[in-house]
Amino acid sequence: MKKIKKCINCKIYTMQDICPKCKNQTKIAHPPNFKFVKYLKYIQATNNYGNNN
Repeated sequence: MKKIKKCINCKIYTMQDICPKCKNQTKIAHPPNFKFVKYLKYIQATNNYGNNN
């Protein structure tokens, strides 16, 4: 399945690997996946750090 991509220079969205307008490389427009469980211990540590009253 192809994902939508965005040209960094001219800011247009396309499905192609090369921008049709400026002929530069495009990048995937979606944010990276976030694995919540993987980083849960770091999130809890930062939340509990300032709450030791």
